[in-house]
Amino acid sequence: MKMELEFELEPRFWERTFSALRQGDTLPAAHFLAALAQATDEQAEEAALELEERGVLLDVSQLPALPVSDKLAERFALEQELLNGVKSPAALPENDPLRLFLQEMDNQQPLPPDEETELARLAADGNVEAAEKLTAAGLHRVLAIAKAYAGRGVLLADLLQEGSLGLWQAIVGLAQGQNFEKDASWRIRQAMARAVAMEYRVSNAGEGLGEALRRYQEADRTLLYRLGRNPGEEELAAELGVSVQKVWELKKLLQEASKKAPKPENAEDDAPVEDTAYFQQRMRIEQLLSGLQETDQQLLSLRFGLEGKPPVSQEEAAKLLQLPLAQVQKRELEALSALRAKSND
Repeated sequence: MKMELEFELEPRFWERTFSALRQGDTLPAAHFLAALAQATDEQAEEAALELEERGVLLDVSQLPALPVSDKLAERFALEQELLNGVKSPAALPENDPLRLFLQEMDNQQPLPPDEETELARLAADGNVEAAEKLTAAGLHRVLAIAKAYAGRGVLLADLLQEGSLGLWQAIVGLAQGQNFEKDASWRIRQAMARAVAMEYRVSNAGEGLGEALRRYQEADRTLLYRLGRNPGEEELAAELGVSVQKVWELKKLLQEASKKAPKPENAEDDAPVEDTAYFQQRMRIEQLLSGLQETDQQLLSLRFGLEGKPPVSQEEAAKLLQLPLAQVQKRELEALSALRAKSND
């Protein structure tokens, strides 16, 4: 019984990771998908709703293109032309939901800022008519925001529906003194981003992305130990059996996750995507080198390729540092001795 109780109380990885996020933070969707790769659809929905309650915005801008069929690709291309004004709603079938939505937009006009503010004040007091006017006019904001999410695996009509729900949530939750424009835009973006992220999960692209990120980390760690330095993109591509372009995309996703995702308080136990054993080792190397003279730091970096470049011989290091070879040999021995002593402290 005790073991069962401990298992039930043990927080899942995504719960521990998201616990560090606060209102106003942004979470890269790649990080969200990787953390939830092994979660059920119900858990993923729960996690997405928890982020919304915390005021944390999902960022799908760095997600790679989602593979789609030729027919769907044609539809996405048409939707982009509609959004850019290249084609009119008449290019769609007569009973197409998107055509009906766009035609309805022609009958509505965006509200002037002052009028929108006044309607928001009235809606916050429970005025139903004001709330309905805000909803109708706010659809222009939904359509404008949808441009940033169109073509990412979710049909424009579905994006608009999700965004409209986000708009309605902002209106229903209005309070006096609240910035309606800011809150409505945030909720619309969050609703659309959640739809895109969930589409990645449904198509298994999210799980594949999480696996690709884990394989990248494992290859990076393996090559770091094997080469004694940070591997280059070509070496990682060869280890993974993928193109250099793919390695660059994965590296960029990890960097974005590392920059945008706040670290949990107990970072060693609850490491997010980038904070793994090999990353900690790099930080340890930098910490050890910081105790040496600048020339000795440069010498060891050159000799062992600590800055991602191929290691050089003592002769090459001597030329680059403009020092006698004998002095380079002596300084290297003394620096390594100092590092060994420091690492044993």
